[in-house]
Amino acid sequence: MEEKRREIRYPTRLKAVVVNEHSSGKNLYHGIVHDISTSGLSIVYDHNVHFSHLVIVLFSLPVTRRIIEVECRYVYTVHSSKHLNFRSGLTFTNFKRDGRRALMSWLEEQHYYGK
Repeated sequence: MEEKRREIRYPTRLKAVVVNEHSSGKNLYHGIVHDISTSGLSIVYDHNVHFSHLVIVLFSLPVTRRIIEVECRYVYTVHSSKHLNFRSGLTFTNFKRDGRRALMSWLEEQHYYGK
């Protein structure tokens, strides 16, 4: 698989929920953010998913407990033998409120971004 994200991916273990508002079946998927960049993230969960519409991803930043809500475009899902689960890649399209600023600030505090 060819690398799509141009930004550096930073490893994390943030709890996340993916909300598929266009689903007639299951519409909430709980997982862990495996890595994050300024343009997207990958999530590990126990579901082999494929989304044809934009989804909402919610995750909590440590310490601040700030909930980030961002609309995302689905990119891929692969089976991860390393995690014995599935990993999906998503690209950020639209942050709610000041979510982008909060994420960038958190990445900078972690010495991930802007240093």
